[in-house]
Amino acid sequence: MKTITKRSLDELAKEMPVLSEMDLRGMVGGTGTFTEEEFLSMYITNEWEGGQVEGWGSLGKSFDSVSMISGELYIDGKNKDGELAPDFLEDEDTGFQDDPFATDSGFSGDSGIVDSNDYQLETLISQLSTEERQLLEKYDAEIVIDPNCTRAGEFHESSNKIVLKSYDLYVLRAELIHLKQVDLGAIGNENPSFSNAEFQEGIMSYFMKACSGNVPAAVPVQDSKFVDWAASVTHNFDKSQPLDLKAFNNGVGYFYDVYRQEMYQKYLETGNKDYLKNSGEPNTEYQWNWLKMFSYAGFSY
Repeated sequence: MKTITKRSLDELAKEMPVLSEMDLRGMVGGTGTFTEEEFLSMYITNEWEGGQVEGWGSLGKSFDSVSMISGELYIDGKNKDGELAPDFLEDEDTGFQDDPFATDSGFSGDSGIVDSNDYQLETLISQLSTEERQLLEKYDAEIVIDPNCTRAGEFHESSNKIVLKSYDLYVLRAELIHLKQVDLGAIGNENPSFSNAEFQEGIMSYFMKACSGNVPAAVPVQDSKFVDWAASVTHNFDKSQPLDLKAFNNGVGYFYDVYRQEMYQKYLETGNKDYLKNSGEPNTEYQWNWLKMFSYAGFSY
């Protein structure tokens, strides 16, 4: 009789293929139908490849939005019965629906909170990097899900609280950039630096999302030269390559000025004071700490 040891199992794992949960279901004669919870868990971890979901039938690989509100699954704003999610229509009229800074509150006040100690949130947090999880632990930051939140996400610097409208990994990462700004001493109650902080969050979020390779990233600056500049800095969005700091430094100041101009123009068009706040005068004392931000986000340079 041959004894199976951890070493022999490790060696075997190198030789044998690892099958996904979806492949295994098809091989063992299962129904191939997933529960809503299984679908949501796989979707937010980028494992969903399309398939059958209970109550929904056949679902494709990607959607504009997927969330669980009060225990009910909503895909692109509707549940399995075709009913709209709470406040979905109002969200479309806020002026933030297609804005790259819809994830940011401008450090707003508290909103109504619902219980968020659930499996979906734990799964979401597990997808963060080690650096991101350590930052959460360092500040004992609270993450809550509030479907009544008027934006995709909000950061409250007075309490280090992050409020998410739904279980969106990249919205969470965007708001964590603001917590990192707190960690670096760039923002605080007496030093909001709105235009500086929001521009920096927009740049970092765009680089992180565009370099992920599997999700579209909305540009924080509409200037036609922005994407070409970002591509040159990131070597065509290849995170395995070190950032081109010379290219970054040659363009970041220009795009900060353009960003502020674009935010002011949006304020004139919409009357939304968040845009006015984000177009404010630069704080010359703001500590950008770009290199520390890049390291935190997992970029080399």
